[in-house]
Amino acid sequence: MSSAAISVWSAIGASDTLALGGSVLGMHYDSLLAGFLGGLVALNYLPAPSLRKGAASVLAAVLLAGLFAPVAAVGALHYFPWMHGVGDVMRMVCGAALGLAGPALIPACLRRLGVWIGGREP
Repeated sequence: MSSAAISVWSAIGASDTLALGGSVLGMHYDSLLAGFLGGLVALNYLPAPSLRKGAASVLAAVLLAGLFAPVAAVGALHYFPWMHGVGDVMRMVCGAALGLAGPALIPACLRRLGVWIGGREP
C-alpha cells in the first residue's frame, strides 16, 4: 500500500475514533467531524509541526469544536434571526470555523493565560 493510501486510512480511522469518543461525552458527530476537517486544513497553513504536535493540535481543535460549536450556533441564531432557516447547518459551520481557528487560537490563549496567571511576559 502506498504512503498516501495509508495516511488516508489513518485519517479515516482517526475521525471514527474522535467521533466515537466525542459521542460518549455527548458531543454532536457533525461538529466533531467539521472540527476535525477544519483542524486538518489549518495544519496546511501552519509551519510543519512534528507528528505528535500535529496530532495534539488536531485533537484540541476537535474538542474545541465539539464543545463550543453548539453554543456558537445558538448564539449566531440568536443574534442573527434571519439565519433561522439554516437549522443544524450552523452547528457544522461553527464547528469548522472553530476547527480552523483552533490550532492558532489555543496556543495564543494558553500563552495569554500564562501571562495573566504567572505574570511572565512572552
